[in-house]
Amino acid sequence: MKNQVANGRTRRAGLRSGIPDDPACARTRQRRRLLALLGSGPLLMGGCAAPRAADPAPPPPPAAATPGPPAVASAGTETLAAVDGQLAPHQFSLDLGFVEEGDLHDYLEEVALPLQAALDPGAACRVRVVNAHHLNAYAFPGGTLGVTRGLLLALGDEGELAALLALLLALRADGQVARALPRSQVRERLLASTVSVSQASAWAPRIGLAEPLGGSPLLGRYDRAALPQADRRALAALAQAGYAPMRLPALLDRLARLSQAQPALLATLNDCLPDDATRREQLRQAASRPGEWVPAGPRAAPDTARWARRVAWLQSRRAGIAACQAGELAMLQGDPTAARAHFEQALARLPQDYAAHLRLAQALQAQGLLREALVPAEHARSLQPREAQAHRLAATLHLALRDGAAAWLALEQYDRLLPGDPGVIFLQGVAYEVLGRTRHAAEHYRTYLRVTRDGQAAQFAQSRLKALGYSP
Repeated sequence: MKNQVANGRTRRAGLRSGIPDDPACARTRQRRRLLALLGSGPLLMGGCAAPRAADPAPPPPPAAATPGPPAVASAGTETLAAVDGQLAPHQFSLDLGFVEEGDLHDYLEEVALPLQAALDPGAACRVRVVNAHHLNAYAFPGGTLGVTRGLLLALGDEGELAALLALLLALRADGQVARALPRSQVRERLLASTVSVSQASAWAPRIGLAEPLGGSPLLGRYDRAALPQADRRALAALAQAGYAPMRLPALLDRLARLSQAQPALLATLNDCLPDDATRREQLRQAASRPGEWVPAGPRAAPDTARWARRVAWLQSRRAGIAACQAGELAMLQGDPTAARAHFEQALARLPQDYAAHLRLAQALQAQGLLREALVPAEHARSLQPREAQAHRLAATLHLALRDGAAAWLALEQYDRLLPGDPGVIFLQGVAYEVLGRTRHAAEHYRTYLRVTRDGQAAQFAQSRLKALGYSP
C-alpha cells in the first residue's frame, strides 16, 4: 500500500512537471535517433533547431540550403555537406555556441567569399564565430568554418583574418580537411564526442574543460607534408582577392608569439596546424616575390577603418573575455576557487554573457557548490536557450541535487537541440531512477551500454542495473 501511495505521488509529480507518465514515446524517439549510431546504415544526425530571427543560422545539412554561390555539382558535394550537418552543430556547441552579434558572422563571410571563389569557385562557404575563449579555427569538409572569439580578438587586422580564412579554405579545397575527417570515421568521431562528456565523472561531467582547451575528436589533424601546398594556394588566393600575401606569414608569426606566451590557449590549434619556423620562413620568401603562386598585380590598401568598425562589438568585450581565459587556465590547473574569481570578474564586465555564466557554473560545480552553480547555469539557459551545453550542465546539477523532474526536462531540451547523443540516454536513465521509475531507468542504462561499456558512466550503469535487479 505504501509503495502504491509513493508511486502515485511520483506519477502526479511527473505530470505536474511536464514529464509524460508513460515515457514510451520519448524512448522510441531517442532509440530511433540512436539507430544510426548503433546500426550499419548511414549516420544522419540532426543539427540545431531552427534559429530565431535574431540568431545566426547554424549550418544546415543539405548543401542546397546553404546561402551564397551555388555549389559545383560533384559526386561528393552532397555527402560532404551532410558531414558538416552531422559534425559542425556538435562542435559549435562544444565551443559554447555562436556569438550574439550576427554582423560578425556576416563580416567573416564577406572576407571569405572572394577567397573561396579564388580557390574553389562555386563551392559552399559558411563561417561562424563561436563563444569559445581559447584560440582556434577549423574547417569541415563541406565548407563550414568556425573561428573562436578568442582567436578573432588576437588578430591584428583584416589581412590576418583573410590569411587565416584563406589557409582553412585552401586545406579544404585540397581535400586535406576531408582526409583529416574521413567519412568512414564520422560515426566513430561523433560517438567519441557525444559519449566522452559523460565519462569523466559518471553523471556529473565537467563539460568543455578537458585538456587541451578545445580538444575534440571532431577536429582532424592535418598532414605536415600537405601544408606547403595549402600555404601556396592560400598565398595565391590572398593575392587574387586583393590582400597582401605577406599577411599569411605575419599571421603565423603572431600565432607563434602567442603560443610562447600562453601555450594552453593555442594547444588545439597547434595540434591541428603545428607551428614550424622553417615553414614560416619559406612562406615569407614566397610572399615577397611574384611568381607561380603569387600573381603580380595591385593590392588594395588595408582598410583599417572597416576592421575597427566591424570588430568593435567584440573589442568592447576584450577585458571580460580575457578574464574568462584566465578562469579556464585556472580550471586546467585544478584551482576552481581562482577560476570562480576570474569568471565573476568577467561577469562584472559582461553581465549577459552566456559563456561566462556557463563557466562560472562549472567552477562552482567543481567546488561542490551545486545550488549556487544552478543560478548561473539557469541564467545561461535563459540567455541562449538554443545552445545545448547549459541545458546539459543544468541537468547534471539537478541530478546531483536529486531533482529528477527538472533534470529530465533539461535533458529533453538538450536532446531537441542536439539529437542522438548517447550520453543523454544515460543521464535520463539516472533521472528516471531518481523519480523512482526503475524499469525505465534500466531500459536507458541498457541502451547506453549498447553504445559503450568503457568509462565511469558505463560502470555506473552496470552497477545500477545489478543493484536494481536487472541484467546488463
